[in-house]
Amino acid sequence: MNESHQKLAAYAEQVAELATVEERNRLARDIHDSLGHYLTVIGIQLEKAAAVLRDDHDETLVSIQNAKRMTDQALEDVRQSVGALREKQPAFILHDALKQLVENFQAASFEVILSVKGDEKTFTRQQLMTLYRAAQEGLTNVQKHACAQHVTLEVLLNQEAAWLTLTDDGVGIQDLQEMGMGWRGLRERLELISGRLDIESRPSQGTTLHVHISRRGVNI
Repeated sequence: MNESHQKLAAYAEQVAELATVEERNRLARDIHDSLGHYLTVIGIQLEKAAAVLRDDHDETLVSIQNAKRMTDQALEDVRQSVGALREKQPAFILHDALKQLVENFQAASFEVILSVKGDEKTFTRQQLMTLYRAAQEGLTNVQKHACAQHVTLEVLLNQEAAWLTLTDDGVGIQDLQEMGMGWRGLRERLELISGRLDIESRPSQGTTLHVHISRRGVNI
């Protein structure tokens, strides 16, 4: 049974990766064919303008030359971005990513206690990345709004599902209906993998964020 679960996870991972690669390649083509083209044309037009104005408008010439230089740099940046989009992404390790995320909040006014239990190898990259984004969004909102002193971030991974729970002792959320774009984006991510987000909060009683993702819940 465990072997079949692993095969299913591997297949889902392959399907998700193929879709991701295709999307990245499409974006790479769009960047190169549209933006790259326009930047090239702008560069040519600036060269022509510089040739016409060379004898009469020194300051204008300098400005045009600077614009040409920046255009060349922008075109090079686009080429580098296209190259990066075509490269295969490195492996994503949830435990390491969460550890680094918590370290990034060391200078915050609250303490974070992290606990990660279970084997993440049978989960897809998309599932693990969604858990990470949930933790990231949750901690960011704690820093912005909660005025908390203590935060616990717990992740449990088993053969059936993944659970993430983030709890703070802050001021709570006044109105769950007015939560921002970050939470909306997280819910959309979870919908793609049949996941669920639940938030419990009361004024002055802190907030608890629950994320549940079935290990077989990837839309493939």
